[in-house]
Amino acid sequence: MKQTLLAVLVCGLVSSSALAKDKPCRPDKHARLPAITELTYPKARKRLLSAGWQPIQTKSFNEADTDPDISGGNGLLFWRRGYVEVESCSGTGVAACAFLFKDAYGNHLRVTTAGEELPKEKAYARVTGFRFVCESKKDSSLLRPSDAAYAEAMEFARFLKGQRLRVESVHRSKLESFFRGINKAAFFKTRSGVIEIIFFPDANGAEQVQTTERRDNGRYIYTFQGQPHPNPPGDTIDSVRPIYFVRHGSWFIVTSEQEIAKALKSGLAHP
Repeated sequence: MKQTLLAVLVCGLVSSSALAKDKPCRPDKHARLPAITELTYPKARKRLLSAGWQPIQTKSFNEADTDPDISGGNGLLFWRRGYVEVESCSGTGVAACAFLFKDAYGNHLRVTTAGEELPKEKAYARVTGFRFVCESKKDSSLLRPSDAAYAEAMEFARFLKGQRLRVESVHRSKLESFFRGINKAAFFKTRSGVIEIIFFPDANGAEQVQTTERRDNGRYIYTFQGQPHPNPPGDTIDSVRPIYFVRHGSWFIVTSEQEIAKALKSGLAHP
């Protein structure tokens, strides 16, 4: 019972950008499942490989070092050991990590670990559990490395992590081209709420935009002034809730969550 509760806790702590992609499933036929719970990850990995489970590479080699899902905790350490199956690692709590494998029948298996990996101190991450997962339909809105805003979005994701705002997924934003001539924007789903951001090409471009709020039949209407001008007809934001705008250098940040806006302003004021 104690082990089961720990496994559930770890699954909750591992970045949901990995966990949210899949749903549990129960295949009729699968490779053998060796006893790996409570083993160190290297030992568990060897048993899985011997049983026919193969690691699934979850990151691009040229992006892994800056990928926010594995930049904390044991993430980069495991990646640099060649554990390309590492999906995500938490830099806080029990240092949870998730890894993904597949077998000859096409089944996917997620393995979770907890504990810091500190070989010099003879401390090792250990397996807390595993489960089958089925891929959900791929979300075409997810931001890809080929998208214009990808590099800036990854930089912003690292900033969010520094503010303890856990990113679940990053998508293309409908704010692309909201301002004339600016096509770099991103939509972040975090555990605290949604954040959208427009990336201006000029170092202080976002700070040149002024926002005006007015109320109309209980709604919040926002208009903008400054260069570059918004792109009609999408030159206003009409919302049932207040919207908070945070400007910093080239970042024009939009959120409907007041606490997120406060955290961002504080983080930007005290980098």
